[in-house]
Amino acid sequence: MSDLVEVLIIDHLTIKHAGEIFNPDLEIGDFMNFHSYLKECHMEIEEKILFPALKKGRWGDERWFFTKIDQLISDHRLIDSMVQNIVNWYRSGEMGMVIEHLPLYFNILVDHNNSEESYIFGRWKMISDDERFSAMNEARGVIKNFGLKRYLGITGLSEGAFMYMFGPEPAIEKQVA
Repeated sequence: MSDLVEVLIIDHLTIKHAGEIFNPDLEIGDFMNFHSYLKECHMEIEEKILFPALKKGRWGDERWFFTKIDQLISDHRLIDSMVQNIVNWYRSGEMGMVIEHLPLYFNILVDHNNSEESYIFGRWKMISDDERFSAMNEARGVIKNFGLKRYLGITGLSEGAFMYMFGPEPAIEKQVA
């Protein structure tokens, strides 16, 4: 089984690659589907699993570190509002604004992801093994809620790679009546 941060790094590579090839003339649905993945999978995993687990730790620089996490969460809100603007411009026929802001959206995403990799991800290996294992199971649930086929389609991962990274489906304990 892989580590949660390794999964997020693969997401970061997906995001970077998408920014290099995304065509603003494509149907807006493709862009909205990509952003749904970003918001409902990637950001969800960071905000509901990674960041809270890291905020439980004692690092010696908690004030700075927790402020950095809060800034990254604020970035997520900024990125989401940019998407709303891009979609609105697209729908109102303001393609000049879309063409101007789409690369900015991806540049901000890449800069944001670089900050996570530089300031946040390195601390993940200091979290307990039990917490890291539990985080992978929670992340699997987030991805399944989003839709495994959609996730695989956007990231380019095969089902085999997904199974390698996440391991076998956790057994559900049967309740005895």
